[in-house]
Amino acid sequence: MKTLVAQGLNVWRGQRQVLNDIHVNFESGCWTCVVGPNGAGKTTLLKALAGLLPSEGQVWLQGQPLSGFSGRARARHMAWLSQNDVSLDDLTVQDVVMLGRLPHQHWWQGATVTDHQVVDACMQAQRIDAWRDRSLGTLSGGERQRVLLARALAVAAPVLLMDEPVANADLPHQSDWLATVRRHAAQGHTVVSVLHDLNLAMCATQLVVMDKGRVVMQAPVDDPQLHECLQQVFGHRLVFHRLPDRWVVLPA
Repeated sequence: MKTLVAQGLNVWRGQRQVLNDIHVNFESGCWTCVVGPNGAGKTTLLKALAGLLPSEGQVWLQGQPLSGFSGRARARHMAWLSQNDVSLDDLTVQDVVMLGRLPHQHWWQGATVTDHQVVDACMQAQRIDAWRDRSLGTLSGGERQRVLLARALAVAAPVLLMDEPVANADLPHQSDWLATVRRHAAQGHTVVSVLHDLNLAMCATQLVVMDKGRVVMQAPVDDPQLHECLQQVFGHRLVFHRLPDRWVVLPA
C-alpha cells in the first residue's frame, strides 16, 4: 500500500526553485533511501514530505491530503529524525525519548503507563538505557543520534522519516541502525531516509535518486538501470560489486 505520496511537489527559496515537479511514492513495509550529490535537494524533499516547508503540489499520507491533518494528528502518523537538535541539550535522555509520546498524550493527563513502557522498550532496543539520567548535551554525536532514533521510534508512527541518521555513528552502531531499520520496515512501517553513504543506502529496498532538485529515478537497488543512473549523477566515478547479501559501491 502506498502510505506516502508526493505529486507535483515544488519548493522555492526566494527566487530559486530547489524542488522541481517531484513525483514519488513510498509503500508500507518498504525502506526507501534518498540519494544524490550534495545540493541535490534530498533534505528539502524530506522536510517537504513531513510538511515542515511551504510547498506547491500535493502530499498524501495514508490516502489523505497531508494539509488536512492537524499538527497533532500528523505527529502521530509521521515520525521525524533530523541530523541534530541542540534545543534538547538540557533534557535528560529519558525525557527526550518521552517526547516521542507527546502526540499520544492529552495535555491534562501526562505520561501513562503505556507511554513509560514504550519509552523503556525503545531505550533498551537502542542500548541507551544506562544514559537515561544524563543530559543529551553530554553525549557524543553518534550517541545523540541513537537517542533521537529512540525518540522517533517511540512515536510508533506508520511513517518514519530520517535525515542522515548515522552521520556520526561508528561502524558497530551503523550495523545496529541497519538492523533496526530493516526490522521496522519488516513490521509494515514506511521508512524513508536520506543517506550520503551509498553502501548503506544500497541495503535499502529501493532508492530515490535526486539531482539538481529533481527525482531522476526511483527503483529497487538490484535494478541495473538504477546503477547506470547513479553513475550518471555521480560523474561515472563509481564501481558496483555484488556480494552474496548486498551491493558494495567503490570509487572508480
